[in-house]
Amino acid sequence: MASTTLTLKHTAASTSSLAFAALPGCPDKCGNVSIPYPFGTVDGCFREPPFRVYCEDDHAVYLQEHKKLKVLRFELAQGEVLIQKRIATSCGVILTCNAVGIPWVVHDVGLADDYPYLTISTKNQFTAVGCGIAAIIVGQGENQPDYTVGCRSFCDDVDSNIVEDNSTQCNGNTGCCQASIPGNLRAFQPSFLKMSGVNYSGVPCVYAFVVEQKWFKFKTSYAKSMELYSQYRNKGTGVPLVLDLVVGNKTCDEAKRNALSYACKATNSSSIDRPSRPGYLCNCSQGHEGNPYLHGGCQGENALQKFPCPLFLQLETYKFTPPLFNSLGQHRLMDRHQ
Repeated sequence: MASTTLTLKHTAASTSSLAFAALPGCPDKCGNVSIPYPFGTVDGCFREPPFRVYCEDDHAVYLQEHKKLKVLRFELAQGEVLIQKRIATSCGVILTCNAVGIPWVVHDVGLADDYPYLTISTKNQFTAVGCGIAAIIVGQGENQPDYTVGCRSFCDDVDSNIVEDNSTQCNGNTGCCQASIPGNLRAFQPSFLKMSGVNYSGVPCVYAFVVEQKWFKFKTSYAKSMELYSQYRNKGTGVPLVLDLVVGNKTCDEAKRNALSYACKATNSSSIDRPSRPGYLCNCSQGHEGNPYLHGGCQGENALQKFPCPLFLQLETYKFTPPLFNSLGQHRLMDRHQ
């Protein structure tokens, strides 16, 4: 009876961990972030160069070297990567000068061409915080011309005490405005425009950022304080930004013609086209779960009970040279970061 109980517990753990499985012999975690294949931190552990990520000495994962674009979570089933992005700000003298109608640019961009399989999701929203300014972003999309979107932010309701100090309204009159962004956005450049005939006292900074819609909760104190700056602009801080993921730049039908490069390796998996852009995703078939990008990565309940062996022990499926291990059997990269 004790043996049966142990087997059931092992199976449950295997089920939950399969979705975040890495290639056999590869690091599958950095700090508190699981790193599922097709991503990886070591040569031979990621699908191709754009899927390489970096485990830095602060035990965090980044899309770029030198601690740029911190990864908060990989969500393969949703085809998303959640990253942390510092907000764009402008503070000080430019807010009190007479440069009405002259935009000033904040040097803060989106992703750039290093990540052909990642775009900025429509689950995010462009947000500006400040008084008497228009905020604009000029964006570059996937296979589409540049576009411009923006909004205007006033503090009329704040100064006239129409709203409470702890209000979360972001309606354009409370020191906050928002605008939707189009799909397949790859990069963006924020800028600000001082509004003519509008002057507010006690406004140290203005802010512009693209942020996950359901996460951001505005407070009226943000418009006339440095609170937003100290929380989300300083080094190591930022707001969450959702990225959409694809593998390859072909449709499912096109990708299936080349079995070697086709990304959906699990037997019980299928591919799904991404609407409005080239590329596809892999999902486990109904009744199965795990990582569809790995051989044997999608398993159903019966399969897990019959073969409780963790996926990372099934080394015979792959033909590659595993990274080196230390004398304790620990992967040297992971050992260094512990």
